[in-house]
Amino acid sequence: MRVPARHRRDPLHSRSATSPCSTDATATYSVTINSSTISTSGSLSAFSTCEGSASSEQSFTASGTGLTADITVTAPSGFEVSTTSGSGFASSVTLSQSGGTVGSTAVYVRLASASVASGASDTPSGNVACTSTGATTQNVSASGTVYNTPSSAAGSDISQCATSSFTMAATSPSFGTGAWSVTSGSASISTSSSNTSAVTGVSAGASATLRWTVSNGSCTAATDDVVITNNSNPTAVITNNTGSTELTCATTSISVTASGGSSYSWDNSLGSNAAATISSANTYTVTVTDANSCTDTESITVTSNTTAPTAGITNNTGSTVITCATTSSSVTATGGSSYSWDNSLGNNAAATISSANTYTVTATAAC
Repeated sequence: MRVPARHRRDPLHSRSATSPCSTDATATYSVTINSSTISTSGSLSAFSTCEGSASSEQSFTASGTGLTADITVTAPSGFEVSTTSGSGFASSVTLSQSGGTVGSTAVYVRLASASVASGASDTPSGNVACTSTGATTQNVSASGTVYNTPSSAAGSDISQCATSSFTMAATSPSFGTGAWSVTSGSASISTSSSNTSAVTGVSAGASATLRWTVSNGSCTAATDDVVITNNSNPTAVITNNTGSTELTCATTSISVTASGGSSYSWDNSLGSNAAATISSANTYTVTVTDANSCTDTESITVTSNTTAPTAGITNNTGSTVITCATTSSSVTATGGSSYSWDNSLGNNAAATISSANTYTVTATAAC
C-alpha cells in the first residue's frame, strides 16, 4: 500500500512478513515526505533617503512550496515592506499559501520615513526575513543611509568702501559639505569649500551675490545668499567763497563750503556743517561722508598777513612851537596806506597844525 508523508520521498522499501502459515506473504509500500521550502530571488542595493521621507523602493520575489502555513515577510528596523508598489508599506506583510504553495510574489522594500537624532546620518541595516512554520527562514540583506537635513547660513551682507577684496563669514556646516558660488555680478572665490573664503575682484561701485550651498547625501541642498558691495568713496570738495586763502587786515575771515557727501566734519573746531568760516591761519581738513558711510577728506591751508604798521610823523617845519613868526607847523604821517588824524586834521598823510595841542594820527596798513 502507499502511505503519504510530509517531509521527503524515500526510495521504495520492501518488507517481508513470516506467518506461522505454511506459505510466506510479502507486502510492498512507499513513503513520500514533502519538504516546506521558501525561495527568494533578487537582492537589494543600498538605500538612501533624507530624514522625514521614505526612500525609493526596491523589490525581490518570494515563493514557497510544501508549506503548512503562510509566509510572513518581516522588515528589519528602519525599513518597511509591501506587496503593492507605491503603497501598503508596513513592518511586515503576509504571503498567503494555497494548497501549500505561494507563487512567486514581488516584495517591495524601502527605508521608512525617519528622523536623524544627531550627526550627518543614520545607517540602518538588517535582513528582510521570510518565515513560515516548518520552513527554513530565508533572509534578504538590506542596508541604507538616512541623511540629516542640511542647513545653510551665508552670513550678513557685506558693504565696504573702495575695497575689492572680502572675507566671507558663512556658518561652517555641522554635517555635510558647503560650497560658494557666484550667482550674480563678478567676483573671484579663493577657496569655494571654505566658509571663510577670500573673495576678490569686485569692482568699485559694484556688487556681487554669492551663494553658500550645503549638501548632505540625498537631501535637497540648503542654500543662503549674501550680497557683497564695494562702494566707491565720495569725492570731497572745498569751495573757497572768499576767493583768497590769505587773511589780511582787510580780509579778516574766509568763507568755505564743503560738498560731495551727506554729512561733514571739520577739524580745528570748525563744526559739522558744510559751510564754515575761517578766521585764523592754519590747515583745515573736512571729512565728507556719503550715504554708504564711505568717506573722503579735503584740506585748505589759510595764511595770515596782518602785521600792524608802524605809524610815524615827520615834522616838516622842524619846530613844535607856534610863535608869532611860526604860525603853523607842517607834518606828514608815515607807515600806513591810509591815515586818520584827530582834532579835525583830516584823513590825509599831510596836515597843518595851527594851534597848540597834542595830535594823534592812526596809520592803517594795507596788510
